[in-house]
Amino acid sequence: MRIYTGTGDDGETGLIGGGRVPKSSATMRAIGGIDEVNAFLGWARVVASDPAVSKTIEWVQQRLFCVGAELASPPDRTSPNPVTEEDVRRLEQSMDDLESVVEPLRNFILPGGCESASRLHVARAVCRRAERDVWVWVEETGRRKEPAVFVNRLADWLFMAARAENAQSETPEVIWKEPRS
Repeated sequence: MRIYTGTGDDGETGLIGGGRVPKSSATMRAIGGIDEVNAFLGWARVVASDPAVSKTIEWVQQRLFCVGAELASPPDRTSPNPVTEEDVRRLEQSMDDLESVVEPLRNFILPGGCESASRLHVARAVCRRAERDVWVWVEETGRRKEPAVFVNRLADWLFMAARAENAQSETPEVIWKEPRS
């Protein structure tokens, strides 16, 4: 199978089931955002120090492919493996577990810290943008909201994972200080 086809050279791309949409459509913006998050997660995973964080990232990457498949499927076609409330609960449980290794949050913190935390913060910011695009997809298509809810919770998880990576490496978090006039 060749990676290039030339079929998108006029600004359209194919979806699951054979439909075509403009590359600038809400559907393609959402799919592209999910792909970006997944790539940044792969980048973060290679330096994650906590095996539980690494394992969860891999699981999330698998689930993001399912999100992308749902976004690319026609409304009348049921996704074979859609994200569910159970997936959201799994992220929440992981956050609860990570919370045990970090100090309680009393202030805003600046994104950064050790390399793995910094990469997770970048992934979180990209995830928030993807979330906005998936919500536009939900609103414009009238499709179910579970993919957007999953991506929302993923951004929360990425924040907690970054904090846990900093805690694990004993890298202090930098507190945001309100500028004085």
